[in-house]
Amino acid sequence: MAKTDIATSEITRPHAHRINSPSSQLLVSSVLAGIKMDHLCMDRYVFNEKAEKLEAPLWLIGGLDDPRSPPEQLPEWDRYTTCSIQIKTFPGGHFFLKEKEADVLAWLGKVIEE
Repeated sequence: MAKTDIATSEITRPHAHRINSPSSQLLVSSVLAGIKMDHLCMDRYVFNEKAEKLEAPLWLIGGLDDPRSPPEQLPEWDRYTTCSIQIKTFPGGHFFLKEKEADVLAWLGKVIEE
């Protein structure tokens, strides 16, 4: 079953006691719609070997403990560019950007200055 096939009620049932006003129902509905679209894109994506590659270097950042996008998969992005790729990893999981925001911004500032 694709992640987009899950009924909204299956996701919200355990939290029904918190989703008890029209505004909270609207908020949950809006957020779930975005999440479902993200998963739909991921479920349907197929890499096109014939697609034109970017003519720009890529900087890739990732979390060292990210189970969704493991650091060892980051080098695969080289198939999207004709230029080089540079990889930087930070401690943390999938949400390392939030966990290490100050570190990421400090690093990004240095990259921009170069």
